[in-house]
Amino acid sequence: MIHGKAPEKGQEMENNISSFQALLPIITLILIMVGLIAGCALPPVIQVSSPSPSPTPVKPVRIGILLPLTGPDAPSGESFRNAFDLVFDPEQEENINGHPVEIILEDEGGRNPTLALEKARKLVQYDKSGVIVGPFHGASALAVLNYTSSVPIVNLRWSEPVANKTELGNKYAFWTTPLYQDYTYPLGVYTYYKGVTSITIMGINEPLALDYAEGFKSAFKAVGGKIVQEQWLSPQETQFGNYLANLFPAKGLVLIVPGEKAKTALFKEYARLGLNKRYPVFLAEPRSLSRSASQEIGDVLIGVTAIEGYLPESDYPQNIAYRNAYQQKYKTEPPEEAYKAFNCARILREALISTGGNTDADILKAALLKLEVDLPTGPFRFSRGRIGMQTLRVREIVKHEEELDWETRMEYTLFETRQETYP
Repeated sequence: MIHGKAPEKGQEMENNISSFQALLPIITLILIMVGLIAGCALPPVIQVSSPSPSPTPVKPVRIGILLPLTGPDAPSGESFRNAFDLVFDPEQEENINGHPVEIILEDEGGRNPTLALEKARKLVQYDKSGVIVGPFHGASALAVLNYTSSVPIVNLRWSEPVANKTELGNKYAFWTTPLYQDYTYPLGVYTYYKGVTSITIMGINEPLALDYAEGFKSAFKAVGGKIVQEQWLSPQETQFGNYLANLFPAKGLVLIVPGEKAKTALFKEYARLGLNKRYPVFLAEPRSLSRSASQEIGDVLIGVTAIEGYLPESDYPQNIAYRNAYQQKYKTEPPEEAYKAFNCARILREALISTGGNTDADILKAALLKLEVDLPTGPFRFSRGRIGMQTLRVREIVKHEEELDWETRMEYTLFETRQETYP
């Protein structure tokens, strides 16, 4: 048995060092590779919360209104403003589809077209109004409509227009009432079909009366009626006896004499001459006689026929709601023509709701042309020529229990103009 000699401690350490030195290149290589791998690793993802975006400011719906707050039409202007405020209440935070409503009111300046145009420019250019309402006065309206349609911006009016291309040709203008001639056109048709085939006309020689006459005449002649005489009096005329005595023989008499004072004087002469037994009378003008004036004039009015666009005493639900709201807010009955401003405001509000508050001229125009809405006057929509279509009523004076009253004989619902319009 051969026994080997055990290595000494020094020799053993030396051998371990030699082994480590032999492995050193391998260890170094491994460390280098680990470092490379660690260097290629992605850095840790740090979650950083981004700030919330600022909300986009909501664009307000700005409505510019031109009203006669000074000058001869100022009494009407105040009632128009009141009626408009029933729809766009300045005491409440109105909004349409989240857009706040801002009303910018300007005085149109009496009957000064230059001043009205200046105010319209201010409403559009400085106040950034998206739609214009008004003005009331005819000559001022013509100047403003030419400007607003050139911008373009939608311009609504509640005052009746005359039938001429200069005004009706403004393609971004809307009228929420019929033409003057439209009011009397149905009466001309009704008169003929009631058996009155010939008429004599007596009226005041001023533009409004002439326009009412034209509507009646065009309808009456279109269905076969004959006009045998026309007498046109000075606007200052107060004596009607000679004109009544000179009436030509006819089946009926058409009167266009604005003003209750003038009608009272005329009918007294009419009764004195005994003409109520010869001529049935047709009043070719709306808002012709109030109840109080009728009672004062008396029984000579029995059988008189007229045309109306609005009946204050109507029990139509929208009319009851309008009159109650006006009385509650202002502690008085609404003046006669205030309903026109209320109608206009309702029409505009409904159209803006349908556009979501968008007042772009073409978008708002399209919405208005499609609009159908119930108003104190009844169902309403626009003709393709942008003129209001509503119910017109032929009424006759009768006597009930010693009092004179009006009774409706015929209704023309959504009566559309027969005059030329310009879509």
